Amino acid sequence: MYSQQIMDIFLNPKNLGKLRGANGIGQSNDELNSVIVRVYIKVEEERIIKAQAEVFGNPDLIACADFMCELINGKPLDYALSIKEEDLISGLPDYIAKICVQAIKFAVIDYKDRLYKQSIKLKKSKRTLENIENFKSILKKQL
Repeated sequence: MYSQQIMDIFLNPKNLGKLRGANGIGQSNDELNSVIVRVYIKVEEERIIKAQAEVFGNPDLIACADFMCELINGKPLDYALSIKEEDLISGLPDYIAKICVQAIKFAVIDYKDRLYKQSIKLKKSKRTLENIENFKSILKKQL
């Protein structure tokens, strides 16, 4: 039997589904129990403005993922990284909170990785522009 808290969240989820415009995605699964959680985050200025989850599993997992997204919405990235299994709904099988916490941490890592890759592209494009300008000035001198 499911607790009243689980049933309330399961029947009225607020943060489920794919999030359009997400700039961080994390996924975790438990193969033994055939469940998957995919967390989408939209981050602005190092703050999670919206988190949503796609869940392939049982009502416990659906409720836990929805609860976790509600917990991190509007919070700084550091807060999301500090979430522990015991911060989520109590009385659940161990694997449930574990994969939810892993998924959010993977989403933050994905966000940071994308940010890093964008900064590398920006640096490369700035260097390319500098090289073009240098080449133009060399050509002008030669003409």
